[in-house]
Amino acid sequence: MDYPHYTRRPTANQVAVDADTLGIEAQNVQDALRYLLERNVPTVGGSGPIRVELRTITEQEAADNALMLSVAIADYSNVAFDIMGGVAQLLGYDFTVSAARVDWGMGELADLLTAGDVVRLIYTAVPEYKIIYVTLSEAMIAAKEVALPLRASYPDQVVVDVIGGCSQFYGVDYTCDGLKLSWSGLDLETLLDSGDHIRIAFLG
Repeated sequence: MDYPHYTRRPTANQVAVDADTLGIEAQNVQDALRYLLERNVPTVGGSGPIRVELRTITEQEAADNALMLSVAIADYSNVAFDIMGGVAQLLGYDFTVSAARVDWGMGELADLLTAGDVVRLIYTAVPEYKIIYVTLSEAMIAAKEVALPLRASYPDQVVVDVIGGCSQFYGVDYTCDGLKLSWSGLDLETLLDSGDHIRIAFLG
């Protein structure tokens, strides 16, 4: 699967929204997100094992190539970073995390992210929720599966994203039996190649 890590697909500012039905002032998805964020719609979700933040990059954050999360992270290795209207990013390559700070100044995102862009951050408030990154080996591609580091408590709620690509659908692109993720006979079988990166989120 040949994909650019940094290609930000400009769909958010091209896709129209039904503003009248939604009761908002917006011409497209990007404007709709900005409208909601500017009116103090809660952007931090969940009091359980996972927190989700939708953030509009400020001028200062764009200059710093970094932002501060609402709370410190339980595990720095369990963080997801997505550009709304774009693609999933790779931890340690596209961005890094320390304490409550997320930094993207080390790579191409420093030139791509600008003030006004909307990003989504997902991170753990408790260590039982895992967000792991896997570089697919030839053996994994041949077996069409990846073993999880621990049993998933809710296999049908395991979430998979292809870095530099789009989100995947459970039961269509992949399945999980609690111990391993499999795409045998499913849509990902013809798309994934050795060296590709996937992100797996699940409750252990």
